Amino acid sequence: MYGVWFIIRSLLTDPNPASPANSEAAMLYQNHRRDYERRVREIIDQQLMEDDDNDNGADDDNYDEDDNEQEESDEEKRVKF
Repeated sequence: MYGVWFIIRSLLTDPNPASPANSEAAMLYQNHRRDYERRVREIIDQQLMEDDDNDNGADDDNYDEDDNEQEESDEEKRVKF
């Protein structure tokens, strides 16, 4: 299990921009590290806000399960730089 954790940690802390899944993110990572880090922070903040909004809706007395349906596929939600 330690080996899997180590590999995931390595991928997150030292990605391989030579083989990117997202070429724009790789370009920012290699050439404009500050812009890359700023963009990552923006995406994280946005996701946290969306998660908070989703969590708050479940506590609402007027909560409608249809409002909680997944409107976008996982592919559509993929982060775009």
